[in-house]
Amino acid sequence: MPKPRILVVDDEPGVLELVEFNLRKAGFDVPLAEYGEAALRRIEAEQPDAVVLDLMLPGVDGLEVCKLDRRDPATANLPVLMLTAKATEVDRVLGLELGAQDYLTKPFSPRELVLRVKNLLQRSQPDQVHSLTPFSFISPRNSASCLRATPPASNSPPRPPHPRRRDGGCESSRGRGESRG
Repeated sequence: MPKPRILVVDDEPGVLELVEFNLRKAGFDVPLAEYGEAALRRIEAEQPDAVVLDLMLPGVDGLEVCKLDRRDPATANLPVLMLTAKATEVDRVLGLELGAQDYLTKPFSPRELVLRVKNLLQRSQPDQVHSLTPFSFISPRNSASCLRATPPASNSPPRPPHPRRRDGGCESSRGRGESRG
């Protein structure tokens, strides 16, 4: 069975490289496009299984790419994950209303991106996802970023860093005794 093809569209070379590396590592074929017009041509020519699409592109932007794809019967059901720095509720809602199935904001976790792409494919093509390579990653448990340094109060001993959750993330920044409401 051929590898699922995920077209990645972004005008930032660093983002393209990061997304391409992680999707390839997870077992995908990953063509790239740096602007909207190129994305439209590649979608037509290569018929990807899904698209990871930035909104802010030179020329034809990501919203227009999504809108044009939805109008074409050949690509109307193409799964689209928008990956963008536009993080307001209005931007997210607009992207989803114009046909994106998922929306992820930058900065992003490569692991989360890969899992979201797999979920997109699983919903649209369940038989292709099971043959993919499991995604390996560096656990946040090994990262110093999970340890929060908290300055000690004037007369109290220093507090230890927040405990880590079992899923590898960090506990919330709420102090002890604060309500969750």
